[in-house]
Amino acid sequence: MDPDNFEIVEIQDINSSSEEGEIQIRALKKYIRDGQNPFEFFNEREFKKRFRFSKNSVMFGILPLIEEGFAKIYNRGLPISPVIQLLICLRFYATASFQVRICLIFFSQSTISRIIFRVSILIASHINRYIRMPISEEARTENKRLYDERYQL
Repeated sequence: MDPDNFEIVEIQDINSSSEEGEIQIRALKKYIRDGQNPFEFFNEREFKKRFRFSKNSVMFGILPLIEEGFAKIYNRGLPISPVIQLLICLRFYATASFQVRICLIFFSQSTISRIIFRVSILIASHINRYIRMPISEEARTENKRLYDERYQL
């Protein structure tokens, strides 16, 4: 049989062969993930260079804010831990590259895109807590004056 010329009938025969007592052999899924912890793998200087935040800022500042948004009822497949998802997003923010490698772990671009979307939404949900726009006219005028003064406009 030529593998390029399979017909649907032949595929159905392969699937129904297990009913006739024959053993059907399936290829095992391969899960290749190096479980190195970036917090242990990188020293403080390398970590900050790679993610633009210190280890303490990530672990005790940003992660607790968004961690509950990662809560899921099930752990199907090989779920990516919340801290790794946050680091993927921070690495994207730092480099603007979808080809992200955290330690020795590679992820597909579609996975990276979904993670960046999810984490960005979780971070943006706290925007009102950290960004305050001036409400009064005199506060706006003062901000404009300070901006013009600083950048000599």
